Amino acid sequence: MHPTLFKRGVLVALLTFFQAVGPGIVAVSMLYGLAVYFGVSFDQPYLMLCVLILILMSAVMYQPPVMQNQVGVRPWPTVASILLRWLALLTILLIIGYATKSSSYFSRRVLLTWAVLTPAPLIAFKLAASEVLRRVVSSAANARTAVFAGYTESSVALAQRLRTNPEAGLRV
Repeated sequence: MHPTLFKRGVLVALLTFFQAVGPGIVAVSMLYGLAVYFGVSFDQPYLMLCVLILILMSAVMYQPPVMQNQVGVRPWPTVASILLRWLALLTILLIIGYATKSSSYFSRRVLLTWAVLTPAPLIAFKLAASEVLRRVVSSAANARTAVFAGYTESSVALAQRLRTNPEAGLRV
């Protein structure tokens, strides 16, 4: 990723951090809410599962922007990516549960409902958080000035690309 200076760097850093930990918070909140809804005691095994989910979600679900002009997301590839990552996370959790023989501590109804319902709020969170980050990055307050020394076809093409791409944060 290319280093980028922002006038609102702290806000961008906080939003990026929130994008990294937010999916874990969404998943744990869903698990807790479903346990309460089904009347299941949220005791130590569930707390340990929540810690594991937070760790795995931060590692599996976070997708850093590849380049500064790709901060915004396209909905369908994002949805597909989240669903695939969610399936990978569930697979990892199933393997850990099988290896530790700890699946008997959990309500199958809660976990199955959680596995089916959680992708929807994860998708909504990712799309909303990415849109907020895109708006902050592309705001006029973050724009820096770029000056070209020379007038060639390539400099004109680059200037045009920068004008049509507000996420670059450059004013030509």
